[in-house]
Amino acid sequence: MTIPDYIRLLTLIIPASLMGTADLSAQTNIAFNPAPKANDPKGWTIQNFGPVGIGIDLEQGFVMKINNVEAGSPAAKTGQLQKGQVIKSINGVRLKDDYDPRIVLGQLITNAEASDGRITLDIQGQGDVTVTIPVLGSYSPTWPLNCPKSDKIVRNLADRIAEHGKNDWSGMLFLLSTGEEKDLAVVREWIQNGASVGGINWSIGMSGMAFCEYYLRTGDQSVLPTIQKGADHLRDHIYNGAWAGRASGNFLYQNGGHVNASGVHCLTFLLLAKACGVNVDEFTLQSSLRHFYRYSGRGSVPYGDFTSKPGFRDCNGKTGGLAMAMAAARRLTPDGDNSIYAQAAHVSAIKDYYGINVYHIGHTGGGIGEIWKSTAMALLADERPDQYRQYMDARRWALELSRRHDGGIGIAGGKDDNYDRAVGEHNIAWGTFFALNYTLPRKKLFLYGAPSPYAKSYQLPLRPWGTPADDAFSSPYPVPGGPWTRGDVHKEKLEKHIGDPVYEILRSDKVSDRDLVTYLHHPEITHRFEAKQAVVRLRKNDIVRGLLLSSDPRLQHMGVMALHDLLGTWSKSNMDPGMVTPEMWAQVEKIIREPHRSEYVRGWALGLLRHLDIDELRNYKDVLLKIINDSGHGGAISASIPLLSDPESYKELFPPIARAISESTSFSMISSARQITQNLDKADPEIQEYGLNIMKKVYKILPDDMMSENGRNVIGQGGGYKRKMVGQVIGFSDEGRGFLNSLPKVTSEWKVSGRDSDRFIYSGRFQPNPAFVGAWCLVDHDQFENRAEAENFLKKRLTQNKVPTEFKSRGVNYGFKVDAKGQVEPVSLTKRAYEFPMRYSGNMAFSTYDDKAYHYEVISLGGRDFLLFELGFDSEPDPGFKAKYKTYVKVE
Repeated sequence: MTIPDYIRLLTLIIPASLMGTADLSAQTNIAFNPAPKANDPKGWTIQNFGPVGIGIDLEQGFVMKINNVEAGSPAAKTGQLQKGQVIKSINGVRLKDDYDPRIVLGQLITNAEASDGRITLDIQGQGDVTVTIPVLGSYSPTWPLNCPKSDKIVRNLADRIAEHGKNDWSGMLFLLSTGEEKDLAVVREWIQNGASVGGINWSIGMSGMAFCEYYLRTGDQSVLPTIQKGADHLRDHIYNGAWAGRASGNFLYQNGGHVNASGVHCLTFLLLAKACGVNVDEFTLQSSLRHFYRYSGRGSVPYGDFTSKPGFRDCNGKTGGLAMAMAAARRLTPDGDNSIYAQAAHVSAIKDYYGINVYHIGHTGGGIGEIWKSTAMALLADERPDQYRQYMDARRWALELSRRHDGGIGIAGGKDDNYDRAVGEHNIAWGTFFALNYTLPRKKLFLYGAPSPYAKSYQLPLRPWGTPADDAFSSPYPVPGGPWTRGDVHKEKLEKHIGDPVYEILRSDKVSDRDLVTYLHHPEITHRFEAKQAVVRLRKNDIVRGLLLSSDPRLQHMGVMALHDLLGTWSKSNMDPGMVTPEMWAQVEKIIREPHRSEYVRGWALGLLRHLDIDELRNYKDVLLKIINDSGHGGAISASIPLLSDPESYKELFPPIARAISESTSFSMISSARQITQNLDKADPEIQEYGLNIMKKVYKILPDDMMSENGRNVIGQGGGYKRKMVGQVIGFSDEGRGFLNSLPKVTSEWKVSGRDSDRFIYSGRFQPNPAFVGAWCLVDHDQFENRAEAENFLKKRLTQNKVPTEFKSRGVNYGFKVDAKGQVEPVSLTKRAYEFPMRYSGNMAFSTYDDKAYHYEVISLGGRDFLLFELGFDSEPDPGFKAKYKTYVKVE
């Protein structure tokens, strides 16, 4: 693809002279991915063709077919359009696979609104049908500022929100962002009528910002109790520095239960609430600030208790949300523009420029991500005006397609329409957040620079996490000493410097050393990673050495990650241990030992210690002990675990590691306990006995519930998970498994009563049940509360001849295999429903590593043996709980 082609594609400069013809200039690539493909048999749906009022299905070959006609729309007013009609062309344009059809359709709207408003559809078998949409004029070069068309779009949406009469999470923030008194009056009325921030973390984070902005605009103290209520809710539900999506969450979801796509906005709300002067709990504020700040400049904000990673996917806009949170910190702290938070906001926001062509991606559909990418870029309208202008022009098509005929705005362009919801179309108007593209540069919100005589300042930490060396990762500018200066990044262009063009350069075997060095010094971590990958692939050993010897933490980081590649930590594809020299290991040791080094880089350097033998690793024992005792660092614990089988080290390391795991609420640290099992298996008997005794003591004092650090929140399923992890350590031996099996287990009766007498205790004497021995295949997924219901179901299935006689030879199976010695093993996916290993005795089956026991019953019907087995349940008491069973049939 030539540079002019790429420029034309990304900046949407499709010449008006071509828009009335059926032959557009050929393009060899599609900018925004994922994108419609002409050869895709599944097709693609354009849910809304902007204000025209129809949806369009793109079938194979980009055949356009009307998906729906919106009531009251310009399309409906023609009286000639209906679902299923084939559109041969629009204003003479036929879609081809050389242009992204979404860009073409968006440009058709732009052109029509700038001229006569006519959209002419050539309907197969019917001829031309002309739809007339309002003429709004052209976008100005500085849109959305100083742009009459943008102003009309804003006014239409604001009036639509007022007419709708509900906040829907997003309405208040948009109305405040216009800066117009008419819209402020609507918000004031809603506040006076009892508008709420909601009762879940999602709503408090996303809708709560508007309540703070309202106070900072007006000084109306009547809203402060509502803000206080939101702050108190977040205080009561925080754990490990962040939040689940709702209440206390599920510790097993996404490795720790954090839903950072909501949590990052909770931090923004708290910082704005602090600026409003409400009583924000100090622990909540500082721990969440520390938690999220550590992601800035280090990759995309993850879900759960993971580290950040390079890449531009930014699932559901978490990194864009981080930019807003850091901008809120910038406004709150007195040193504002000169603070580390200003840099963190900048580096997080500009990531969405480099990843501009990754569009509408997220595990829930992606549209929510486009909201926060755009709001993040708006933070840079003044600091990076050229990049902001490129970004807005390149994504203009998405805004055109998102607009509704009634003035509402959705989020168009994705493969699905999970978040393509305008005012009145859903209880959350996600698209109204997206419409902030038009208003944020007006700077009418405090977060975006509006002054407020009511704002309180508060001195935040100089840096909430890490050492001074870690500050480098928050810099939005190149590593000093490289080919580029600060001025060079201000000159970056989409056709050269975003993800795909840089990938093309760095993945070439002909990449120059200058390009490698340029992108190793780049402020965007994903570009640095791509350059590092090329360095390793091309075996540029001198560059790896130079990275490790550098004084800049960002380059040291790339050197450490290059060693991970060469040593095969995660992949063998570029493995070449012979390239790792003693000099390189000496630099790794300095990074680990010297306290002034970057905390972030040290964490990755600790991971390299897994490649050392015991004698070499023993040399690090002193520093590992110090790190574990000082901070309980998970990386130091993982690095130390091989020493637990070392006769010279185990007595020093076992107690602090066991203590750190027992006290921790971190998913990753608790999970590291399973690594101990692997080392105890091969340890001397004396070490095994020592480790078993320590871990048994830990297990005995573990509480049923895992509490948050502030003691206010029970972390859902956290206590059970910790017992499971510690239990797996104990269960490396027969003695350990016997100990675990003898402990009281939670039953469905206990779940209702909470009485210890309703727990199951295995006496140690196995009570066999020959009827239970055999292989059991699931009959169906139906659930029953008692035997009578189950029998009626089974009799019906027998009559219908729908009872399995064997496990499937292909596909998914569910069931159990039970032996005469008491072992219960899962069949296929049943291992996900219960914790194994599992044993039975009498009429109870119980997990070894878990704290649960389950009722079962064998019955005979129609000459077949059936099993009723209790469904799994959590360990939280619930007086209203009712046990349920699934049915299985004996097949062997």
